[in-house]
Amino acid sequence: MEFKTVNYDSKIIKEGIPHKGRRKSDDPVKIFSQQLKDQNVLYFFYKDDECLYIGQTGICLWDRIIRHEDPEKDSKWFEEANKICLIILDKKVDVISRRNLESTFIVNHLRAGHKLYNKE
Repeated sequence: MEFKTVNYDSKIIKEGIPHKGRRKSDDPVKIFSQQLKDQNVLYFFYKDDECLYIGQTGICLWDRIIRHEDPEKDSKWFEEANKICLIILDKKVDVISRRNLESTFIVNHLRAGHKLYNKE
Protein backbone atom coordinates (compact mmCIF):
# COMPACT_ATOMS: atom_id res chain seq x y z
CA MET A 1 0.00 0.00 0.00
CA GLU A 2 1.22 3.47 -0.86
CA PHE A 3 -0.09 7.00 -0.22
CA LYS A 4 0.10 9.92 -2.62
CA THR A 5 -1.24 13.50 -2.72
CA VAL A 6 -1.79 15.34 -6.00
CA ASN A 7 -2.50 19.08 -5.97
CA TYR A 8 -4.33 20.64 -8.92
CA ASP A 9 -6.36 23.56 -10.23
CA SER A 10 -9.52 22.24 -11.90
CA LYS A 11 -9.89 25.28 -14.16
CA ILE A 12 -6.41 24.79 -15.63
CA ILE A 13 -7.01 21.05 -16.07
CA LYS A 14 -10.44 21.43 -17.69
CA GLU A 15 -9.27 24.21 -20.02
CA GLY A 16 -6.24 22.17 -21.07
CA ILE A 17 -7.98 18.85 -21.80
CA PRO A 18 -9.02 19.59 -25.40
CA HIS A 19 -5.57 19.47 -26.98
CA LYS A 20 -4.08 18.38 -30.28
CA GLY A 21 -0.54 17.12 -30.68
CA ARG A 22 2.08 16.28 -28.07
CA ARG A 23 2.07 18.04 -24.75
CA LYS A 24 5.21 19.70 -23.44
CA SER A 25 6.79 18.16 -20.36
CA ASP A 26 5.77 21.15 -18.21
CA ASP A 27 2.13 21.09 -19.40
CA PRO A 28 -0.09 20.99 -16.25
CA VAL A 29 -2.50 18.46 -17.81
CA LYS A 30 0.39 16.14 -18.74
CA ILE A 31 1.85 16.39 -15.24
CA PHE A 32 -1.59 15.78 -13.69
CA SER A 33 -2.24 12.75 -15.91
CA GLN A 34 1.16 11.24 -15.10
CA GLN A 35 0.50 11.61 -11.37
CA LEU A 36 -2.76 9.65 -11.69
CA LYS A 37 -1.56 6.55 -13.58
CA ASP A 38 -1.77 4.18 -10.60
CA GLN A 39 -4.48 1.51 -10.71
CA ASN A 40 -6.49 -0.13 -7.93
CA VAL A 41 -6.86 2.96 -5.77
CA LEU A 42 -9.08 4.61 -3.21
CA TYR A 43 -9.24 8.34 -3.85
CA PHE A 44 -10.31 11.33 -1.79
CA PHE A 45 -11.07 14.72 -3.32
CA TYR A 46 -10.24 17.56 -0.91
CA LYS A 47 -10.77 21.30 -0.79
CA ASP A 48 -7.87 22.23 1.47
CA ASP A 49 -8.49 20.04 4.57
CA GLU A 50 -12.16 19.23 3.85
CA CYS A 51 -12.92 15.91 2.17
CA LEU A 52 -15.56 16.37 -0.54
CA TYR A 53 -15.79 12.95 -2.17
CA ILE A 54 -14.50 9.41 -1.67
CA GLY A 55 -14.23 6.90 -4.50
CA GLN A 56 -12.47 3.80 -5.74
CA THR A 57 -11.37 2.51 -9.11
CA GLY A 58 -9.56 -0.45 -10.59
CA ILE A 59 -8.49 1.54 -13.66
CA CYS A 60 -6.08 4.45 -13.46
CA LEU A 61 -7.67 7.52 -11.92
CA TRP A 62 -6.80 9.67 -14.96
CA ASP A 63 -9.06 7.45 -17.10
CA ARG A 64 -11.77 7.56 -14.43
CA ILE A 65 -11.61 11.37 -14.31
CA ILE A 66 -11.46 12.04 -18.05
CA ARG A 67 -12.61 9.07 -20.12
CA HIS A 68 -15.25 7.29 -18.04
CA GLU A 69 -18.90 7.38 -19.19
CA ASP A 70 -19.68 9.58 -16.16
CA PRO A 71 -16.34 11.40 -15.81
CA GLU A 72 -15.30 12.95 -12.49
CA LYS A 73 -14.14 16.12 -14.30
CA ASP A 74 -17.81 17.07 -14.77
CA SER A 75 -18.64 16.77 -11.06
CA LYS A 76 -18.94 19.55 -8.49
CA TRP A 77 -16.32 18.01 -6.23
CA PHE A 78 -13.72 17.95 -9.01
CA GLU A 79 -14.28 21.65 -9.64
CA GLU A 80 -14.28 22.60 -5.94
CA ALA A 81 -11.37 20.42 -4.88
CA ASN A 82 -7.72 21.38 -5.06
CA LYS A 83 -6.09 18.07 -4.18
CA ILE A 84 -6.60 14.35 -4.44
CA CYS A 85 -5.28 11.95 -1.83
CA LEU A 86 -4.71 8.41 -3.08
CA ILE A 87 -4.33 5.11 -1.32
CA ILE A 88 -2.73 2.80 -3.88
CA LEU A 89 -3.73 -0.73 -3.02
CA ASP A 90 -1.85 -3.94 -3.67
CA LYS A 91 -2.81 -5.66 -6.94
CA LYS A 92 -4.16 -8.58 -4.88
CA VAL A 93 -6.96 -6.43 -3.42
CA ASP A 94 -10.07 -7.34 -5.42
CA VAL A 95 -13.01 -5.15 -6.42
CA ILE A 96 -15.24 -6.35 -3.55
CA SER A 97 -12.59 -5.52 -0.97
CA ARG A 98 -11.90 -2.17 -2.63
CA ARG A 99 -15.62 -1.28 -2.56
CA ASN A 100 -15.86 -2.35 1.09
CA LEU A 101 -12.93 -0.09 1.97
CA GLU A 102 -14.57 2.79 0.09
CA SER A 103 -17.85 2.27 1.96
CA THR A 104 -16.06 2.14 5.29
CA PHE A 105 -14.34 5.47 4.64
CA ILE A 106 -17.63 7.05 3.51
CA VAL A 107 -19.57 5.85 6.56
CA ASN A 108 -16.84 6.98 8.97
CA HIS A 109 -16.65 10.44 7.37
CA LEU A 110 -20.42 10.84 7.58
CA ARG A 111 -20.53 9.59 11.18
CA ALA A 112 -17.87 12.15 12.07
CA GLY A 113 -20.22 14.87 10.80
CA HIS A 114 -18.44 15.62 7.54
CA LYS A 115 -20.57 16.36 4.49
CA LEU A 116 -19.70 14.48 1.32
CA TYR A 117 -20.98 14.58 -2.23
CA ASN A 118 -21.24 10.78 -2.15
CA LYS A 119 -24.79 9.55 -2.65
CA GLU A 120 -24.17 6.03 -1.36
